[in-house]
Amino acid sequence: MAKTNVPDSFLVGGVEIRTNAKPDTYDLRDLEYRPMLRLLKPVVDARPRRGAFEVLMQDGQSCTGHAIAAVINTVLARQAMSLGKEPPGLVSPYMLYRMARRYDEFLGDGDEGSSLRGAFKGWLRHGVALDSQWQELAIEEGVDQIAATPDLDNPAFIAACRQRPLGAYYRVNAYRLDDMQSALNELHAIAVSAAIHRGWEQPVPVTTPRGETLMVIKRDGHPEPLGGHAFCIVGYNEIGFLIQNSWGAGWGKDGFATLLYDDWLASAYDAWVCRPGVPSTPLAAPSVASKITTTGDIVLSGGPNLTLLRAYVVNTGNDGRLSSTGKFVSTAGQLDEIFTNMAVKHAAWTAEDHTTDRHVLLYAHGGVIDEFGGLGIAQQQLGWWLQNHVYPISFCWESGALETIGDSIGDLLHRFLPFGGIRFDFEEHADRLVEWTARRFAAALWQEMKGNAEGASTAEGPGDIRGGTEIGRRLQDYIARHPEANIRIHLAGHSAGTIFLCSLVERLTEMGLPIESVAFMGGAATNADFAAKVLPAFVPRPGKGAVKRFTTFDLSERMEQDDTCALGDNAWYHKSLLYLVARGLEPNPDPRTGMVPVVGLELGLGAVLPDGRTLAQAISSPDDGCDGRIVIAPTPSTSDFHSDAHGHADFDNDAATMTSILLRMLQVPSPPAGPYRQNLPVPDLPAAAPTSAPTGMTTQTLVASTVPEAAAATNGAPAEAGAGPIAALAMGATVVIATDATETPAAIGSAESAAVVGPAVLALPEIRIPAEAAISPKSSSPAFDVLRANGYTFEDESLRPRSDDDANRNGANGTPGPAGGGSGPGEASSGSAR
Repeated sequence: MAKTNVPDSFLVGGVEIRTNAKPDTYDLRDLEYRPMLRLLKPVVDARPRRGAFEVLMQDGQSCTGHAIAAVINTVLARQAMSLGKEPPGLVSPYMLYRMARRYDEFLGDGDEGSSLRGAFKGWLRHGVALDSQWQELAIEEGVDQIAATPDLDNPAFIAACRQRPLGAYYRVNAYRLDDMQSALNELHAIAVSAAIHRGWEQPVPVTTPRGETLMVIKRDGHPEPLGGHAFCIVGYNEIGFLIQNSWGAGWGKDGFATLLYDDWLASAYDAWVCRPGVPSTPLAAPSVASKITTTGDIVLSGGPNLTLLRAYVVNTGNDGRLSSTGKFVSTAGQLDEIFTNMAVKHAAWTAEDHTTDRHVLLYAHGGVIDEFGGLGIAQQQLGWWLQNHVYPISFCWESGALETIGDSIGDLLHRFLPFGGIRFDFEEHADRLVEWTARRFAAALWQEMKGNAEGASTAEGPGDIRGGTEIGRRLQDYIARHPEANIRIHLAGHSAGTIFLCSLVERLTEMGLPIESVAFMGGAATNADFAAKVLPAFVPRPGKGAVKRFTTFDLSERMEQDDTCALGDNAWYHKSLLYLVARGLEPNPDPRTGMVPVVGLELGLGAVLPDGRTLAQAISSPDDGCDGRIVIAPTPSTSDFHSDAHGHADFDNDAATMTSILLRMLQVPSPPAGPYRQNLPVPDLPAAAPTSAPTGMTTQTLVASTVPEAAAATNGAPAEAGAGPIAALAMGATVVIATDATETPAAIGSAESAAVVGPAVLALPEIRIPAEAAISPKSSSPAFDVLRANGYTFEDESLRPRSDDDANRNGANGTPGPAGGGSGPGEASSGSAR
């Protein structure tokens, strides 16, 4: 492979071009292209005929997206022409480039160039939109980054991108010219990257012995490097490859030129050949894991259901900004859907409960949890909160540093601890060693994690969306839009999540939002942060919000001492995680105790605050207007102050603790939907009474959805080919196509849209997607459950809905359920297997 050039920039037709394409790192999972065993054509020229499409002009350093877009355009255009059809529209190179930055193997997602593999991964997972649907490079100055980046999780956008999925892609050996030529015979286009030189700025005309004129890239003996560039090869002849560039039609001959074979061999980085897939093929299963049951059947495991959670989760990344990397991202459009979905549910619940109260829970998970762990917690709790008519918004935030800290400390300790592990009489000495090691090697990681938690609630700038602050702003708008309702805002968090909540309480109350209740479970927040950010909100202040009720659930000192932190089966710290935080990770410990007081430790409750009160006295004070309570676990107290937690990690899984939090929130003697249970099914919305359509409006198509409000994005939009009810259903999309002769339909989520307009049409029920049906199926086929919910009927008795008695009877008899649908597509970087 050629040496990686230093990035450069130059002007082409007055447009700045930056050359920062990066070679793909070596990956054993890459599937290598094998040439076909048939004679190859002596010349291949796949340039478009009859103006099939235009040569692209890249913006900045988005060449990886433009290279793959050119491949897709070429392949699809040639297919259409062979069938006598008009070529399809151009695909968006900027979506492909954005996905390359999101999925490539390099840290960060800034505009610093990317690799071809990253763009293929993005195409594999999302499909690709048309150029008309994503026209700008959102990273450029002067471009509205929110407006220029469509919501990748919007069902209508997903359905559009699924018209152009990736079928398969293979790495081509860039140094075997026969392999390259064979791939061009099959697909007529290859996406490649290479180190380029000054000869690329202006190809020179060369006349062949046959009298033909070619525009050829001239390579001098010692060419001046220009950086890395990605482009498309669309043919070959006797001297080199015919390339399609992305520098406009004024470059070379109408945007094409010939790259000599020896120049290619001296400068090549990577080469990939690909084939688009069948339109409307699902891009991924909604659940990301499978498991083998005790009966040997393979079923969906109920892992994080990304489609379901998009209406209930805010994913924040570095410094608390909305996360734009990984498999679950949060965008302004996704937050819109959260609040629209919440309005629909609240409207149905208040009508059912005959109340004006609308409960919203903002939940922050604990530490030692990566992104998927946080999503898993949100899904475990979701059904129970919804069945109790509380709308949860879970913050999935960057707390995985604690897991890294534990792994690092465990590795370091192997150098010091005796063979065979720690003996009982050596535990305290070993714990002191762990604390010293943590303070020296891991405290910086802890502070970085705290910065991510606290940053979510800092002030926002233009295009700088902080998760907590943005939710607060939208809650203000939500309250203003529903003056008839009593919006009850609740906060709850576990362990390091209380650090997130301290800053969120401060931000929300500064914005004038009243907080009905706050619950800490084993809080890792320091007393100092709590006193500075939360205690002031216990006292009503003019123009600011206040906390009405506060509860902290702490382990007893004996339980803290008996708890352990383990790496696999081996305990490397013989106290709770909070002890390690207080003694090893927080800076400036008290010289007398060697600890920094934290809210979740019983010892911390007795620490004195700057105003002379202990933390326990400040929480329980009857003079500040907040009903503050302290629960020391385990305790068999009354139901609203009950906890059976015996370890730090138990709180958010403990039924007594979670039920107590709910009772304090709702101020009721018993939970409406019963005590806390994990993974309860998501309830359907109650059906509304039939309603007549407004004058001049008819409803043509109705498909129920996981996120009903997504229909707002599809109303009035032209239907994509193949995006009918079945295709929309596969992605959980709502399709409501209205013909309006006299007036505009009510906005989705407004009071007027609680029932879908149309003659004798009921309100949209929320239909669970196949992963949810696999957890609580009504027939032998989860997929048929979804179809049935959308009005399909079946004569086969094996597909009739099962009653609860049938399900209980089968469970009692030990009858195994039907096998599920297998796992989702693999994550290997090279797409589908041949």
